[in-house]
Amino acid sequence: MTDSASLYSTTDTLVDVPVLDSSLSSYQAGDVGPIHVSLYSNYDRSPPNAERLTRVGFPSTQTRGQASTGRLPNPLSSLRKRLQCQIPVRDARFAWQYAPEASSVDEVEQRIKEVPTSRRIATLWELQLAEVTGIRNRPRLAIIFAALYKAMDLRAKVGMHWASVTLTAPAWWVDRGDDPDTEQQEEEEDRRNAEQHSGEDTPSPTQEEVDAFWSQNPTLHPSHRETPAELLARLSPPSRHAQRTLDRIIACLERQGAMLSNAGFSSRPSAARRDPRKRPTIQLIGLFPQFMMAELKRAASRKRGALSAEDAMLLAGAGQEVQLLVRTDDEAGDADSDKVTEATKHMAVILQGWQVRLQNEPYLKGTPHWGGMLGAMGGGMAFGGMGGGF
Repeated sequence: MTDSASLYSTTDTLVDVPVLDSSLSSYQAGDVGPIHVSLYSNYDRSPPNAERLTRVGFPSTQTRGQASTGRLPNPLSSLRKRLQCQIPVRDARFAWQYAPEASSVDEVEQRIKEVPTSRRIATLWELQLAEVTGIRNRPRLAIIFAALYKAMDLRAKVGMHWASVTLTAPAWWVDRGDDPDTEQQEEEEDRRNAEQHSGEDTPSPTQEEVDAFWSQNPTLHPSHRETPAELLARLSPPSRHAQRTLDRIIACLERQGAMLSNAGFSSRPSAARRDPRKRPTIQLIGLFPQFMMAELKRAASRKRGALSAEDAMLLAGAGQEVQLLVRTDDEAGDADSDKVTEATKHMAVILQGWQVRLQNEPYLKGTPHWGGMLGAMGGGMAFGGMGGGF
């Protein structure tokens, strides 16, 4: 890489992500199978190394040149590098790995130390990870997404968008605790409550309620630097009901093409959500198809950001003729159109009333020039490490 400073570099990459070989070397490269997702992205001069991606089980190719999308031709577009990376369904739907909850001040201190600085390319998930509970991960997806999209010179993503989504339960959502034998009853009651309260807005706290919350909880105020002991005191794990609700929401989003690498629950209370266990906030990060991003943005732009019945139906797949991920053979074998339609309605009801916040990733772009390039190289390693849990 003797010409790494040249814009006309013909090298494969300027910044490699060492974590690709060290963390994924136990997986053998080979045929991705009949069902996979192809991701396309364009870079000015430093795409991920296609050979390394292929070697660890994500077949990739790189070409030079990107067609100009503007009215005037862009002379630099022919210099850009276009990467195609295939994600096998075995990775997109890989079983979740559950991270243990922090149980000591030392473990919390370690989490805090791993929070990226403003000089690094970082995601919202990384910045908030110290106070997330019920963490579940797909480490291979987390590492690959970081390798593909943590880049200072990423110019275009095609079809799929890397983003963090925050979903807060509506006020009528009732936590039913940790009873393992009430799953079907929980789902039926959640659906019935959602139908009864369809169209209702979750009221926002008044300014007096907000002031009272800060006066009663001074350690949570943004101006206060929370100690590890204070953070540990509020890291309570989510209930079984909350975990099962997250399972259903993930199934709903992934059925329509989302690929999620990390998920968990925020432990930070607020004036509107004083007990995070009784009214959970779910945090997700992954790739979302274009139509899903559009629906989430539309809902988030409203005053309270709540998903309407129409939003929920669109997210669950009603009216979508093309899915980025098709059903597997097992799912297709016993599914007819009536069953699929009914399942879509059930999934849509689950999402009604949840408040949405959406953040394109990476959240922090890093410091330009040398600081940003170091961030791109070190950030991929940090993301992969955090994605694996603690």
